[in-house]
Amino acid sequence: MPHDQKINEKKKKEMNFNVLHGEWWGATTRGTSELVMEELPKKKRMGPASRDEVMPLITKYVRAGSTVMTDGLKAYRVIPDVPKKQLKHAYVRHGKEEFTRLVEVDGVKMLAGTQKIDGAWGNLKMWLSSRRGVVHAFLPEYVREFQWRYVMKDGQERFSALAEVIQGLVELKKLVL
Repeated sequence: MPHDQKINEKKKKEMNFNVLHGEWWGATTRGTSELVMEELPKKKRMGPASRDEVMPLITKYVRAGSTVMTDGLKAYRVIPDVPKKQLKHAYVRHGKEEFTRLVEVDGVKMLAGTQKIDGAWGNLKMWLSSRRGVVHAFLPEYVREFQWRYVMKDGQERFSALAEVIQGLVELKKLVL
């Protein structure tokens, strides 16, 4: 194998490393560009998120009456029990090579899957790797920027939103002075 090809193979392997240090939770809404990505609190044990970590996020971000589609993480079994939310839960079991599944919720057949949030995580990792590394301490800020870019996909929309923020800061400065 030529030397250049060996280097390219090594680069491919390096790009597959987990860019997101720590554990993160994310949610998207079908048919919209809504996206939430939250870093889970640091914990002393290894392993998947617990229901105590997931419950506050579901309570905070998931609208009442929603159907929540997840992977088979045990922590998500708490979803139907979230107080005052009346949530429905459909899931796929990635560990059993199941990535989509036909489910029936309130008499409506739908395809359960996690492709949209999985795609968002993949896009985030690609976007971060294009920066050729980030300082771990600033990772939450990079994730927030990515979320903003994801939601404001249209360049003109981004510009208008940024202009509103700047105008708000100018108005605030006038009040302070």
